[in-house]
Amino acid sequence: MSSIHQSITDAIRAHWQAHNNAYPQKIILSPAQNLELREMQRIAGIGQGKPADAPLRTDKFLGVIIEVEASSTGVLIAHDGTQHPLPQ
Repeated sequence: MSSIHQSITDAIRAHWQAHNNAYPQKIILSPAQNLELREMQRIAGIGQGKPADAPLRTDKFLGVIIEVEASSTGVLIAHDGTQHPLPQ
């Protein structure tokens, strides 16, 4: 199983390639997926020399809006509104 960070990155990249670089409308994550994403971002930031308590941007990832819903299993909402499950 890949990390949520990699799953989101792969899904956004695939959307860009399939739709002439159009951005998806948003990504909807479960609270657990959102927490995992933020932990990965914090770890990456530390590797880049940022302090562990540096603020994280939580509303977007790679320019795509992030929403959190308790019932979500993780989906990308494409530019045309179609839903695509995130790769597991």
